[in-house]
Amino acid sequence: MSYDEALAVPEDMSSVAAERELTDAELSQPLQSPAFLSSCGVQDSTHVRVRVVIRDGAAVGVTVLTAPDDPSIAECVGKGVRAVAWPANKRRDSLTTTY
Repeated sequence: MSYDEALAVPEDMSSVAAERELTDAELSQPLQSPAFLSSCGVQDSTHVRVRVVIRDGAAVGVTVLTAPDDPSIAECVGKGVRAVAWPANKRRDSLTTTY
């Protein structure tokens, strides 16, 4: 699923009301030193924007944009983001980061 598709799925707030929200640090920490950037061949001159929706400790929606546009790098980075783990939480959280 993409970032926008994941956000479009309704969330039952009554079932997650007791769950705490993840902090900004908890959301951003897993993506601070991503080894997948170099393994995907991202050059220093490439700008990468990652938008991710997280639920239950995993990415459920990811959109990666690169400049210059490179669909193969975007796909590889997306797979890398999907392999990252966050603290488990039933609430849906989202994050946008750039490299």
